[in-house]
Amino acid sequence: MRPAPRSTALWSVLLLLVGVSCGGDEPVRERPSPEAAFPVTVTDDDGVEVTLPAEPKRIVTFAPSNTEIVFALGLGDRVVGVSGDFDNYPPEAQAVEQVGGAGEFGVDPNVEKLVSLEPDLMLTIAGGEHWKESVRDLDIPVFTVNATDFDDLLQDIETVGRISGAVEEAQSLTDAMVGDAETIVNAVAAEPRATCFFEVFF
Repeated sequence: MRPAPRSTALWSVLLLLVGVSCGGDEPVRERPSPEAAFPVTVTDDDGVEVTLPAEPKRIVTFAPSNTEIVFALGLGDRVVGVSGDFDNYPPEAQAVEQVGGAGEFGVDPNVEKLVSLEPDLMLTIAGGEHWKESVRDLDIPVFTVNATDFDDLLQDIETVGRISGAVEEAQSLTDAMVGDAETIVNAVAAEPRATCFFEVFF
């Protein structure tokens, strides 16, 4: 079962708090300076090299987190498919066609419905190697992003911006997130460090 959705901003705070509670310092990263040029070839988080010949206009986001990222980049009008009921932020995403629900556990995409949407990019997360290969065989580019910490999330957003042609929007978004993170770090700098982080959602 996919986890319940959260806004990108909330994820940023949660990931940051985990780092703070574990004694991490402020986020430090090297900023790439990609160009919004096509064709573009990028290696995704599955280690697969993906080439997009042109700026994608019909995007399927097969994870709530990716749905939020694409909408946050101002590309919501390009989203033609989402994974399921958990893709409910922003509210506009609830009106998009759902393509999930197939497979033994109901978490695979419905390939027939996916193909009918004629996507030129499918954004997903880790897992599902069996169906990913099948979708690639249908000439649908599948790109995996799988953030494991705050810096990785920032990098993934910039990568999505690069492969979607929204480079400047991605950098503006990550700049704002870094600023929010620094504000939070400064606000809690004098507070005692937490020794435990317990997250609950339903």
